[in-house]
Amino acid sequence: MKISLTNTSNKKQITEYGDTFVSVNNIKYYKDIIITPDSIIDTWNNEPRFSLTSVEYLLSLKPEILILGTAGTFSAIPPNNLKPLIETSCPFEIMDTPAACRTFNILVAEERSIVAALAIDGVRGSL
Repeated sequence: MKISLTNTSNKKQITEYGDTFVSVNNIKYYKDIIITPDSIIDTWNNEPRFSLTSVEYLLSLKPEILILGTAGTFSAIPPNNLKPLIETSCPFEIMDTPAACRTFNILVAEERSIVAALAIDGVRGSL
């Protein structure tokens, strides 16, 4: 699926995703990553996936909106792990990584302060 966006200048954009990668500005990443409009964090230790520690770290990035991409299919995150987000009233969405990629690009085009935490394995498709 192709998405036509407004000019995002020097902002990060997800340009493609595949079974084992997500491409940001045409650079492929093969493990779980965090993307903001201005940066990529590819050293994120997301094991176990979306643990309480991982979610607290994401919250420390002070997102206006947080998107959690759970790989190729939607996976529930234990409610206890989401408690810090609920307590701080941080808006968040949980979705599969392909949907998270598309949503990230749209919100970047809207100049939102977005943080996308993406699980990579099992992802299919392209933008």
